[in-house]
Amino acid sequence: MINEIDDKILQAARNKLSWEIVQETQQKPILNLSARDLSPESTIEGTSAVERNYDDISSWKNGERWTATKQLLESLGVDISNEVDILSQCPQLLRLESFMVEETASCIIDLFDVEYVQSEWQLLSYPLDDVVYGLEFVSTMMMMPQSDTRTICAQSSALLLQGIQGGIQERAVQTALGAASEVTSQATKAIASDTMKSFRQLRTNRRNKI
Repeated sequence: MINEIDDKILQAARNKLSWEIVQETQQKPILNLSARDLSPESTIEGTSAVERNYDDISSWKNGERWTATKQLLESLGVDISNEVDILSQCPQLLRLESFMVEETASCIIDLFDVEYVQSEWQLLSYPLDDVVYGLEFVSTMMMMPQSDTRTICAQSSALLLQGIQGGIQERAVQTALGAASEVTSQATKAIASDTMKSFRQLRTNRRNKI
């Protein structure tokens, strides 16, 4: 058991994971072309508020969260005796919510086995939905049934990791395009509304002159 967490591991644990970066980006306000009172200050404040959440290490630096995570993993039959090796491979396990790690571990064990989890600790750093979608992503890219995809991924955790990353990027693009489309639609409606108001005002002014 680790009595004191190495400073290097603590620092590495603060590094954002790919899905966290995507989540943070999606939480930042998109330029609303239809807004009249959008200011740079409001955008900056919104961004810093999200980033501060990742800078606060007080909730996990003492190792309490990791202890809770270990207990949950042990209850699933996962061997976490070599903590130094585990945290060296995936330092973010120090700070990730214990229930999220447990949920992902349980899913991977059901799909494969306990040894699969222990062969690639980074898998536990992803939310459950990213793991599930990652498997679907591999299946789509390889154009084969998920049952066959699972067989192949069982032989290579690296392939599943690639699928998870690919799935994260794919969904991020889809979300960004959807958000941009919505903003453009709102802007178009606002411009059309302003144009109609101007036209009606102009028509009213002309009538008053008659």
